[in-house]
Amino acid sequence: MQETKYYTIFNKNLACALSYLTGQKFYTFDSFEDANKKVYSFIQTDRLNKAMTQIQQLKKSN
Repeated sequence: MQETKYYTIFNKNLACALSYLTGQKFYTFDSFEDANKKVYSFIQTDRLNKAMTQIQQLKKSN
Protein backbone atom coordinates (compact mmCIF):
# COMPACT_ATOMS: atom_id res chain seq x y z
CA MET A 1 0.00 0.00 0.00
CA GLN A 2 1.40 3.38 -1.04
CA GLU A 3 1.37 6.27 1.43
CA THR A 4 0.15 9.64 0.12
CA LYS A 5 2.29 12.64 1.05
CA TYR A 6 0.85 16.06 1.71
CA TYR A 7 2.49 19.47 1.58
CA THR A 8 1.28 22.24 3.90
CA ILE A 9 1.22 25.94 2.98
CA PHE A 10 0.65 28.67 5.57
CA ASN A 11 -0.05 31.52 3.12
CA LYS A 12 -3.43 31.58 1.36
CA ASN A 13 -2.14 33.67 -1.56
CA LEU A 14 0.56 31.10 -2.27
CA ALA A 15 -1.97 28.29 -1.94
CA CYS A 16 -4.26 30.00 -4.48
CA ALA A 17 -1.36 30.52 -6.91
CA LEU A 18 -0.30 26.88 -6.63
CA SER A 19 -3.89 25.76 -7.09
CA TYR A 20 -4.16 27.87 -10.24
CA LEU A 21 -0.87 26.60 -11.70
CA THR A 22 -1.40 22.92 -10.90
CA GLY A 23 -5.18 22.66 -11.21
CA GLN A 24 -5.15 20.94 -7.81
CA LYS A 25 -7.62 21.95 -5.14
CA PHE A 26 -6.24 22.49 -1.66
CA TYR A 27 -7.68 21.38 1.65
CA THR A 28 -8.15 23.94 4.44
CA PHE A 29 -7.57 23.04 8.07
CA ASP A 30 -7.29 24.87 11.38
CA SER A 31 -3.70 25.39 12.43
CA PHE A 32 -2.46 23.26 15.33
CA GLU A 33 -0.36 26.18 16.57
CA ASP A 34 -3.06 28.87 16.44
CA ALA A 35 -6.77 28.04 16.30
CA ASN A 36 -7.49 31.41 14.66
CA LYS A 37 -5.30 30.61 11.64
CA LYS A 38 -5.75 28.23 8.71
CA VAL A 39 -3.30 26.02 6.85
CA TYR A 40 -3.67 24.81 3.28
CA SER A 41 -2.72 21.30 2.25
CA PHE A 42 -1.94 19.83 -1.17
CA ILE A 43 -1.25 16.31 -2.30
CA GLN A 44 2.46 16.40 -3.06
CA THR A 45 3.12 15.69 -6.73
CA ASP A 46 5.89 16.42 -9.21
CA ARG A 47 3.67 19.09 -10.76
CA LEU A 48 3.24 20.83 -7.37
CA ASN A 49 7.00 20.74 -6.75
CA LYS A 50 7.69 22.20 -10.19
CA ALA A 51 5.13 25.00 -9.66
CA MET A 52 6.66 25.87 -6.26
CA THR A 53 10.13 26.05 -7.84
CA GLN A 54 8.87 28.31 -10.62
CA ILE A 55 7.14 30.64 -8.17
CA GLN A 56 10.29 30.88 -6.05
CA GLN A 57 12.41 31.66 -9.14
CA LEU A 58 9.94 34.33 -10.26
CA LYS A 59 9.94 35.93 -6.80
CA LYS A 60 13.77 36.00 -6.72
CA SER A 61 13.92 37.67 -10.14
CA ASN A 62 11.85 40.68 -9.02
